[in-house]
Amino acid sequence: MGTWGAGGFENDTVLDWAAGLASAEDLHAALSGLGEDPTQENDADQAQRVIAAAECVAAMMGRPADGMPEDLMKRLASFGAAGPELREAARNAVSSVLAGSELMDLWAEDDPAAFNLAVTSLIDRLNPTLPAESRKSSAAKMSRRPAGFAMATSILRTSSPYRSINRSTISTCSTACSGATSPV
Repeated sequence: MGTWGAGGFENDTVLDWAAGLASAEDLHAALSGLGEDPTQENDADQAQRVIAAAECVAAMMGRPADGMPEDLMKRLASFGAAGPELREAARNAVSSVLAGSELMDLWAEDDPAAFNLAVTSLIDRLNPTLPAESRKSSAAKMSRRPAGFAMATSILRTSSPYRSINRSTISTCSTACSGATSPV
C-alpha cells in the first residue's frame, strides 16, 4: 500500500483511481457493492477508493477536504451538485468501510489518530446539517488512543454494515473505551 498520509487522497491507489474519474456515475460505481456480504471484509484498496469517492461527493456538496487535488476539483465541478441518492450512497459506503475493512485493521495496527480525524471530518462534511470543520481545527477534539480506536472498530463491526455512522457514534465508542469525557 503506497500510503503516506491519512487523507483521502494521500495514497497511490486513490490517485490512480481519481485520474480516471470521468462522471458522477463513476463515483456511484465506486460507492456501490460494499457490504453485500457482511461476512466478507472489504480489502484496503477498495476501502481507500470508497473513502476517496465519498470525499469527491463531499466536494460536490461544497465541502472539499484539505489537500484534494486541484485537477480533480475542476473535474468534479463539471459533474454538478451531489444529489440525495449519491450523498446517501457515500454515507452508506463509508459506514461499510468503518464497520469492516482491511483498511480499518491496518490503521488500528498503527497510530490511528490521523485516520480517525480524517474520517470523522469526512462524515461531518457528508452531513449537510452539520457545519464542516477543517481537519486542523478538530484535531484537539479527537481521541488519540489506539485502544479506543480499536474498540470503536470492534463495536462498529458488530453493527449492521448499513447503519449510519456519525461523529456521535465514533465519539461514543472512543469515550467508552478511553474513559475520557466526550470530545464533541
